[in-house]
Amino acid sequence: MMEMIEAVLGDVLEIKYGKDHKKLGDGEIPLYGSGGIMKYVDNFLYDKPSILIPRKGSLNNLFFQDKPFWTVDTLFWTKVDESKIDPKYLFYLLSLYNLTKYDEGSAIPSLTTRALNDVPISYLKEKKEQIEVRRVIETFDQKISLLRQQNETLEQMAQTLFKRWFVDFEFPNEQGQPYRSAGGEMVASELGEIPLGWEVREISDIIEVKDGTHDSPSKEKEGKYLITSKHLSKSGIDFNSAYLISEENYYNINKRSKVDSRDVLVSMIGTIGLIYFVLETNINFAIKNIGLFKTSQNPLYSEYLYLTINSIYGKHYFISRSAGTTQSYLTLGVLREMPVIMPSIKILELFKSSAELLLNKIHRNNNEIQTLTKLRDTLLPKLMSGEIRVPTALENKV
Repeated sequence: MMEMIEAVLGDVLEIKYGKDHKKLGDGEIPLYGSGGIMKYVDNFLYDKPSILIPRKGSLNNLFFQDKPFWTVDTLFWTKVDESKIDPKYLFYLLSLYNLTKYDEGSAIPSLTTRALNDVPISYLKEKKEQIEVRRVIETFDQKISLLRQQNETLEQMAQTLFKRWFVDFEFPNEQGQPYRSAGGEMVASELGEIPLGWEVREISDIIEVKDGTHDSPSKEKEGKYLITSKHLSKSGIDFNSAYLISEENYYNINKRSKVDSRDVLVSMIGTIGLIYFVLETNINFAIKNIGLFKTSQNPLYSEYLYLTINSIYGKHYFISRSAGTTQSYLTLGVLREMPVIMPSIKILELFKSSAELLLNKIHRNNNEIQTLTKLRDTLLPKLMSGEIRVPTALENKV
């Protein structure tokens, strides 16, 4: 074990309040709120390494910034004593802490400078060792970030391909020329002009459209995950915040709405229209209040329908047809009535061969992200506590 120092947070940093930003102009400096970057402005509060800690809201939503920034008054910023501790190392250390334990709010979760200053911390004494640990964790974060950036590019490529073929109708004709530019015949439809021989139908005419359970099965210590709308995100499913249900409840929910590989999930309540294309082969979750498009039932259409649902058109359709005042929601009827263009079988086959390569690569990247994230989260507390040394971690893990 390496030598540790026992202290409180106030010993190694100074907590500062964010300020009003209304008089700031547009610029290139990030303006942070408790949810992340809000906009970019023309002035900064601080330009050295700093840990940003929510004063209100999601108290564990920490940020690290080592370039000029501004924060609003719902987010603390900090001056780290770099003679004692490496700022990025401290950020990783604090990410292990559950700051909600120090909540002093009533209706809204809140932290105070007094509470934060008294948070007990234990950190490596040697600055060199702190930096070595920080660099190991950064290696994981950089790999994960690169994979996520690659996925964003691949998704954009898939959406660009979809738009070219099924919005601009520039898919290749029999002569290999762009259909519309080459004078391909178009006919009117409820979704505007479409190629001759194509048609518009409701999506439920092509595949089954269901929703998850409306019940609230009890939490269990082991079993299968129950996924709700709040567990869907742009990067996939957040299993960390989901809870487990019994095998019996999992089985009963799946009688109604079993999720299979190559199905599409859509959030129906709260933040509506978050979309996930299921490419896992081992499905270990059931769904609640989530729209389920059974695109697996018609594999030829699966990539095409996913990209239709996830297109600008699909997202606009969900927003325009949402209901609710205090909380937005989509009805099952709205999902089933979604009109989609039905291309020719030949065009679908050609499109699938291209889109499938892109989407499968995204899935492989997501698997690697999950593996790296799990390994990072396993190593982090052991490195921070000095339980394992950096050379061991580098040789055996990274």
